Amino acid sequence: MVVKLVTYATHSDGTFEDIKNNKFGIDVVVLGWKQKWNGFMDKFRGVRQYLNTLNNDDIAIFIDGFDSEILQSLDEVEKRFKRLNCGVLVSEDPEKPGRYITKKIFGTCKDNRVANSGLYMGYVKYLKKVLDDVLKECENCNDDQRNLNKVCENFDFIKVDRENFVFSNTGDRRACFVQNPGKASFKRYILRGFKEYSQFFLVEFFIIFAILFFVLKKYRLWVVGVFFIFVIIFALFSDTSCL
Repeated sequence: MVVKLVTYATHSDGTFEDIKNNKFGIDVVVLGWKQKWNGFMDKFRGVRQYLNTLNNDDIAIFIDGFDSEILQSLDEVEKRFKRLNCGVLVSEDPEKPGRYITKKIFGTCKDNRVANSGLYMGYVKYLKKVLDDVLKECENCNDDQRNLNKVCENFDFIKVDRENFVFSNTGDRRACFVQNPGKASFKRYILRGFKEYSQFFLVEFFIIFAILFFVLKKYRLWVVGVFFIFVIIFALFSDTSCL
């Protein structure tokens, strides 16, 4: 049995060089290098194809290529993983303000917890089953994290790392791997957020416009105008694959 650490990166950015040149001397398998980026499902496709080169009893670990840190050796990672007695371990999206929004977008995995697709690991034979189902969901929805949470309930061998024992998305440096969020920016949180996630909040948007229409009687024409502008922008620029 071997343990492989895998990431997906089309280019060097963020923490990529630190991951490649980590202090533990871990040989990191880089998938997608210099390839065209088609969206986040590329990561699952790349990992699934790579798993075919490994034995079913091997262990594969995936970490995000641009915002992850390696804090422990592979021996320590393997030891902790086996103590959790599961087939696949996924990191937990952190509890934070706006939790309703997170669950609305991504759904939940186990025990009403949201799985994060940036850090996960497992035995190859189990990861193949999970990723096969995730890729099937890709036919209907382009969001990688939503698809992971949706198929999670299908498998009793999946566990969410609630204690940050191996993975942490909250900066807990007692974990083996830490993923830090990307830098906040208008493009990342406003433009990208509207494009990718507005499809999950259409009911809420319509309710807001309806309330404004009845409350702001003097400005109804403005409200109607803004509503139609929203509809046009949504139709032209937003992802609707998960509707």
